[in-house]
Amino acid sequence: MDGQQGVGEWFLPMPNSTVPNSIAADYFCACKKTLLTDWRNVVRGDPKLPERRLSFSDLELEDHLPALLDSIINKLRGEEANKKEVHEKGTEHGKLRRSQGYSISQLIREFSIFRKMLGQSIDQLAADIVPEQLSQVREEIISLADESELGSVEQYVEDTRQERDMALEEVRKSNEQKDHFLAILSHELRNPLASVRAAIELLLKGQISTSQQQRALEIIARQDD
Repeated sequence: MDGQQGVGEWFLPMPNSTVPNSIAADYFCACKKTLLTDWRNVVRGDPKLPERRLSFSDLELEDHLPALLDSIINKLRGEEANKKEVHEKGTEHGKLRRSQGYSISQLIREFSIFRKMLGQSIDQLAADIVPEQLSQVREEIISLADESELGSVEQYVEDTRQERDMALEEVRKSNEQKDHFLAILSHELRNPLASVRAAIELLLKGQISTSQQQRALEIIARQDD
């Protein structure tokens, strides 16, 4: 079965508030722990994610998500959203997951589970927030989530590119060393081979004296030492 199905019943009763963003902020604050718990259960049950995830502690698995939820809640409460900080935490997460053996598709899949649960929780606000205002709330929440995911993916791709470039540089250096060695070897062999070639040519002509034949044979024999 797809690991993204079967999100648990973690929705809580709506708190009393007349301000749309405040309603959403109070709601996410109240269900934060339950949301993360349910997300961990879905992720651990998803066979398409790395097996290593099963050995992670709760904190290791959640990584930057609690901080992301805090940023979402603070933004809904009217505080200035620090997108740079959200992005940076995302980049740290992307670097970490790559070092833990995640493929980029697994990195995206794991976050998409969280994003799906965010969407489901926003839908639960429809009874208390009119559609136009709910759309604005959704945009504010998803924009921060997207910023975090963007940071993760960008860092993963950048680390992969750097690793590839380093490997290519190693190959280039290895080829340069090989070419240099062959050039030296060719130079070292050029003079001995030239003398052997000349001696053979003299022998093949057959129009040389016995002493010249002996000299040519000595040249060839000496190159074999």
